[in-house]
Amino acid sequence: AVIAEGTTDWFVLSLLSRCGVKVIPALHCMLWPKHQAPGRSQRLINRFNRCFFSRWAWGILSASDDINHQVSLVTGGVPRPIVDFLPTYRPDTFAAVQAPRHDDKPFHVLLAGRIERDKGVFDLLEIARRFVREGCHGISFDLCGDGSALDALRDAAAREGIDEVFHLHGYCLKPRMQAMLNRSQVLIVPTTTDFIEGFNQVVVEGILAGRPVITSSVCPALDYVRDAVVEVEPNDVAGYGDAILALQGDKSLYEQKREACMKYQEQFYSPERGWTAALRRALRGIEQA
Repeated sequence: AVIAEGTTDWFVLSLLSRCGVKVIPALHCMLWPKHQAPGRSQRLINRFNRCFFSRWAWGILSASDDINHQVSLVTGGVPRPIVDFLPTYRPDTFAAVQAPRHDDKPFHVLLAGRIERDKGVFDLLEIARRFVREGCHGISFDLCGDGSALDALRDAAAREGIDEVFHLHGYCLKPRMQAMLNRSQVLIVPTTTDFIEGFNQVVVEGILAGRPVITSSVCPALDYVRDAVVEVEPNDVAGYGDAILALQGDKSLYEQKREACMKYQEQFYSPERGWTAALRRALRGIEQA
């Protein structure tokens, strides 16, 4: 058996299947951006992928319902068996993270992940610029992560003179990341429609840390934790800014979203819902066959 995670176009793996190898694709990303129609080249790839996902794959491991939907579209509704999985964590991973304090100043907005343009980091810069321009004081941004846009974003913040409220910390090891979580009040995930999010674990990590999250339907994780999230329309820069102001200014809204975090956490601590368990089920099918 070969467990494949997208290092080549999926249909190429049909060659292995034709040689008697059981191929199990593990889909962590969408096949094309969720809010964009497939272009000409993607439509051609989808035609090639149709036979693989409907005939040659032994089973399909999938990170979200949105991925399932695209696979179903590609195969005309007749894919090979799909086994869903969720990102899972050890219960002690977030045990040391302190409960957020809404009234602490400044109000810290945390972004964690790759610093790339299609992850919405320059939209966040525009929001910080707006807050300074409109005199919305007491809000600070912390961006933790590395990426190809890190230097350009840091230079842009310095040119705008907002680097005192817009902090880029680079890649953070676990102790530093825990400190960032402890002082944050909300997490924001402003991924744009150009990116092929398959789930986005940062949304879940915000919920496990007991913090409300601001994001859009670009991130399929939204469907699994909706009541703890302030949802914004995709690519709506003004909407993301308004969501931050709403959570900062309305403590009852903030507490409602924070309390909702609790009801979603257990599913992400269950090994039976994780990738390992999904793979075991797929391999068990091979053994039985």
